[in-house]
Amino acid sequence: MKKGILALLIALVVILKPVFALEHLNKDDLKITVEGLKSSYSPGDKVNVTITIEPKSDDIAKKMENREYDIYNMLKYPSTDVEIYASGLTTPLQISGGDKVVIPDYYLNLPEDEQLEKIVIKVLGYVPSVSEDKGIVEFTYLKVEPQDGDILYFNLTILNPSKLSGDLNRIKNEVKDLEAQINELCKYVNAESLKDELNKIKTNLSLAEGYYNDHDYEKVSEKISWLEKAIKDLKEKIVKMWAEYYVDTTKNYMNDIDALILKATSFIDVAKSAGKTKEIIPYELNVTQIKYNVEDLKNELQDIQSLYDNGKYNDTIDKAKDLLNKEKKVKLELSMIVDELQNIINAKPTPTPTKGFGFKLDKKTLEYIGVGIGVIVIGGAVAVAISRWRQKRKWDELR
Repeated sequence: MKKGILALLIALVVILKPVFALEHLNKDDLKITVEGLKSSYSPGDKVNVTITIEPKSDDIAKKMENREYDIYNMLKYPSTDVEIYASGLTTPLQISGGDKVVIPDYYLNLPEDEQLEKIVIKVLGYVPSVSEDKGIVEFTYLKVEPQDGDILYFNLTILNPSKLSGDLNRIKNEVKDLEAQINELCKYVNAESLKDELNKIKTNLSLAEGYYNDHDYEKVSEKISWLEKAIKDLKEKIVKMWAEYYVDTTKNYMNDIDALILKATSFIDVAKSAGKTKEIIPYELNVTQIKYNVEDLKNELQDIQSLYDNGKYNDTIDKAKDLLNKEKKVKLELSMIVDELQNIINAKPTPTPTKGFGFKLDKKTLEYIGVGIGVIVIGGAVAVAISRWRQKRKWDELR
């Protein structure tokens, strides 16, 4: 019985040949050469490429044998021709197909004295259309899948003219917006360096449009890449310059506020020395409260400076604008206080009226007084006339 079972196992071993696991084939084991591939294509362009896959050593050549290779051609109207070269073959083995070609493992079951030299794949087809929202597409036109090995991907670059045209129009609008921003910035700071960079961008934009008109889409793509980077850099510089302007402006306003506080305090002291303490008490209390508020504003200014130092320019602008509004209100309030204190200091004291005896005269009394005054006046006039007559008479007697 045991002998029968043993015989059966031996028979199975003979019938079912042992299958050994293949050693993984790495991409780095291979030398790959691509001929005929252009730097870029447009949809509808013809592709005619020859790919050669060679082992880097004799050991790797054996490693490539006895395995299946699946080859996929993703081009439109594909044609794929494969040639297998080995040391013992006078002519290469050939396999042809369309979108898929399979190299069976038995094609590469070579005798020990023979060796795989290379696999040549001739790829034909046309570039397919691509999504309208992409100007540059990396497209896998061929894929080689060795059994138990790294998948080999072969890509080409597709340029989409309609998308490139849209990109150029978008860049035009961005340039106009940048120009408006720089012109506005020039009202407050010297931004001539930014104007120079903008002019350089305009020059390259004109070149890109010329390349597009000449259907040189590869150069258009290169220019668009340069323009997008240059615009991004210029935008960052504009934002940084705005941030610097707002930081400086908030600092200047804070200096003005400090000067007004000092002036208001000085006027309060002068008013006290002039004996006007009671009049300036409300102003003194107000200035004291403002001083406390200004300390909070100075802390905000320090935070804004920290944001600027850390390159957070958009946050710097937002925070600085908010602080600037607060500073303007405080400066206006202090300016009004200073003016009012100055008026108090310059005001002359109101004279105190002298106290006397008060009495009232009725109408009849006033008439008597009027008559009396009239008699006095007439009597005085008569006395003056008599005196003059006497003096004249003496002069006549002396004559």
